[in-house]
Amino acid sequence: MGLLLDSYFGAFKTPKQRALAPFICKHQKVLITGGSNGLGLCLTKSFSKLLTVEKVIILDLEPPEDTILANEKVCFYFCDITQVEMLKQVQKRIVREHGDISILINNAGITNIKPLLSMDDAEITRILQVNFLGAYMVTQVFLDNLISFGDSTIINICSILGVISPANLTAYCAAKACLISFHKSLKLLMEHSETIHMPRKIKTLLLCPGKIRTKMFEDVSTPSTLFAPDLSPEELSEDIVCAVEGRNREQILSPYYANLVPLFQRLEWPYWRLLKKYSGMNEVTNLN
Repeated sequence: MGLLLDSYFGAFKTPKQRALAPFICKHQKVLITGGSNGLGLCLTKSFSKLLTVEKVIILDLEPPEDTILANEKVCFYFCDITQVEMLKQVQKRIVREHGDISILINNAGITNIKPLLSMDDAEITRILQVNFLGAYMVTQVFLDNLISFGDSTIINICSILGVISPANLTAYCAAKACLISFHKSLKLLMEHSETIHMPRKIKTLLLCPGKIRTKMFEDVSTPSTLFAPDLSPEELSEDIVCAVEGRNREQILSPYYANLVPLFQRLEWPYWRLLKKYSGMNEVTNLN
């Protein structure tokens, strides 16, 4: 209940109100998967502006624009996070060249808006690999480095669609639901630091946004500008930075309707149908 109230009332605070304290230490090294585009790129820009951040490391299949790499704080590593051996080799390079990372942001994601019967095995597998298994493996591969740094944060970029799922996004919603469950389990593990001999507890932050104004869902119309407005990736990235700096939040649900979803979960199915109807989520994915 505490988390629910925090997420609900936290939605009405400004990012500056949420940031209560600065980073505990300087020389932060931030690793962002999928950091070349969309929300990931906004996160790259936001974290690179902080004086406490020494390096922002992007893992992606394509580099960001040259103007981003012109910033000496930003570096890029080609990596398919679904390929475990490649990921392990990249991890060794990063640690050798930059040392231990302190903030891990599992942001990489893809989707495909199709009915379940229209998707082939390769499409389903790829969506599950990138959105869930990739984040799982990146966390596992870099966890020792986060523990070694001692004052670290793990951020999982999920989706409110992992909680309340529309039609024609079956694989994507399933992957995000898996990532949310993974995050909850990981959070409990990090809170019991003595079990893995951590000098300090690692902070965790779960982000469950609605539709973000990026290329991933550019073909999906906004279901309701009042009830479920599009989110600005720039504003969302600043909100994440403030939450990390403040170290006082465990999850971010946005926009406002996302904060009501945990309440609807406790109600019977007719209320779910009402929420989906008035949010318009099934209509925009082409199923009434």
